[in-house]
Amino acid sequence: MTINVYKAALTLQDQTAEISLLGEGATELHSNGYFGELDGEKLRLSPVEALYLVKRGRIEVINETGSVQDFRSLLSALNPATRQLWTDYLVYSDLRDRGYIVRPGFTKGGSFRLYKRGTEVGEEAAKSLVYVLSEGKPITVLRLSEIAREARTLRKEPIFAVVDSQGDLTYYSMTATDLRKS
Repeated sequence: MTINVYKAALTLQDQTAEISLLGEGATELHSNGYFGELDGEKLRLSPVEALYLVKRGRIEVINETGSVQDFRSLLSALNPATRQLWTDYLVYSDLRDRGYIVRPGFTKGGSFRLYKRGTEVGEEAAKSLVYVLSEGKPITVLRLSEIAREARTLRKEPIFAVVDSQGDLTYYSMTATDLRKS
């Protein structure tokens, strides 16, 4: 089986990074793996999606000077523009490697939407929202309550992906309980 490697353009502007592909490669990557957001023939990739595809040898990212960005140089170029990129990448990569469809989150704190394995995006809604946390970085009970409320409102299961200092991941789910009911 031959794997096509596509060229993507990297544009950095005002602390914002855009990684995009045009043409046949854009359509193939989007339809075969649900990567990025397809706008006509242009596929816009999030930084974690671009890193994942570079690491897997599926795309080559070309910067504004025409140089190919390997994984480390792309991570360095994107890191100032994207907070907590490394931990987000570790979680994204782990979930993708486990066979899940992972899309960017749509809440203020949810890093990713997680679809069941084998799901057709657009036919079924995401079942979970994944919140990426770093071990040792505190989170308040108020924030946990907000997350539970957001997830419940969106009818999603909140999952916390905790990344330790060695880059190991532990996943926790959260359920709401009303203690007033006997």
